[in-house]
Amino acid sequence: MRDDGAFDTDAALYDPVLMTSVAMSRLPGLRTLLAALLVPAIGAAFGAAAFAYEYAQQAWRPETTRTATGWRIVEPGGRAPSAPSVAGDKLVWTWGPNTILMDLTNGKTRLLGAGTPPSQVMPATISESYALFSESELDGSQTAYVYDVSSGKRQRLPAGLHVPDSGVLSGETVLSIVDRGVTGIHAYDLATGAKSVVVDDGVAWAPILADGALVAWHPRSSTTSWTGASVLLVKDTASGKLTTVPPPPGDPNDSATPTGWVALRDGKLLGLGSAPGQAGATVLVRDIETGATLNVGTAEPGTLPSMDSRTVAWIERDAGLFGATRIVSSRLDGSQPFEIAKVNGAVSAVSVDSGWVAWTTHGIAKSWIETARLPE
Repeated sequence: MRDDGAFDTDAALYDPVLMTSVAMSRLPGLRTLLAALLVPAIGAAFGAAAFAYEYAQQAWRPETTRTATGWRIVEPGGRAPSAPSVAGDKLVWTWGPNTILMDLTNGKTRLLGAGTPPSQVMPATISESYALFSESELDGSQTAYVYDVSSGKRQRLPAGLHVPDSGVLSGETVLSIVDRGVTGIHAYDLATGAKSVVVDDGVAWAPILADGALVAWHPRSSTTSWTGASVLLVKDTASGKLTTVPPPPGDPNDSATPTGWVALRDGKLLGLGSAPGQAGATVLVRDIETGATLNVGTAEPGTLPSMDSRTVAWIERDAGLFGATRIVSSRLDGSQPFEIAKVNGAVSAVSVDSGWVAWTTHGIAKSWIETARLPE
């Protein structure tokens, strides 16, 4: 990747393979060791070659159409997109092995990564500064990358961070669960390359949440599923303060309506709760400091809501039209919910940030991503 963001198949990607070939011919005693190193090197080169080919052929480029409120994005090959992720005026998502970034102000797209087809990589996420994604290698492993939105550069993350399994992006920091005999959370500063330990042990292999100085996780001693049976620990890494948050109300054995805290933003937790006989999951926002909890709406079971500093967005099944789905939003000031869009299909994911909402819809013959600007 050159400084201008374009892909460049330079020697840095291919020298390991070349050097391996030379060393094996001249130093037979190293053949066993170098043969073991050859497979991942070839995998990396194959992934880079796939990326270069995809970019050159533009086979990755989606069909984008401006709508009355935003954009409609369709993948020409018919593959279903992942959950979208919005930050500021940028949108990122994955389609099969490809990770794509879109500028919502003008509809321009850029290929950030292309793994080994037909592998499905981790869903990409984005903050104001970076996009986090992975590429699948020839041996089936995944390598995590970040893309600097302002400079157009991408960098490979250290393998020990286990980012494809548990990584989350918060501003300029990547956090992930690391298992080295003890299970903790480590942080990697993307701007400086500095590593730090946030939690040294006792972390369950469950989703971790992060925003600014706050990091939240489920303790290993409790149930590790996210179905509401586990408390959440929230640590302020600036002050060291630790807060225990009870799970949202719900039946941990009800797999049809899973509950739990799913997002963290500006000192507030976003979660899903349920009650006996309730159709759908209750969308809840809890202030970590005061414990005050706001019930903002009811979401379609099995879908996750999204939240930024001002707004919550979620997915509802439309009661009046068979097969239709509503994308609904509410301000955090307690005002009445309002409809963003009604679509003819099943919506699987939604993301909201800075006045933009994006969602993934699955229709009868194809799937697509759609975006809309929120009213002021």
